[in-house]
Amino acid sequence: MLHQPRTKELANLMVGRDVIFNMQKRKSDFSEAVLSVKGLTVENADRLEVVKDVSFSIRGGGEIFALAGGVSGNGQVEIAEAIAGMIDVKTGSITLNGKDITPENHS
Repeated sequence: MLHQPRTKELANLMVGRDVIFNMQKRKSDFSEAVLSVKGLTVENADRLEVVKDVSFSIRGGGEIFALAGGVSGNGQVEIAEAIAGMIDVKTGSITLNGKDITPENHS
């Protein structure tokens, strides 16, 4: 019969050291939204809507947020560029710490 490694043993073999599974975590204390995106619509250079009516909020206090998609052209770059003020927003709003930072639409 073959030896079946336990989870801890397998994890140790994978990383080459002892892995600690029971960590002490502090309780998250999520605060008000630090960044809010509401109804964001963005067009590309060809005037095609690449982001349409996207809304999300990121709160302080340790919240982890990610945009995932994996397909080129799905709008992730445009969302980041709009938040950074690098491209105009067709519709919607972006607020940072309660202040409106939405790039103006100059079209």
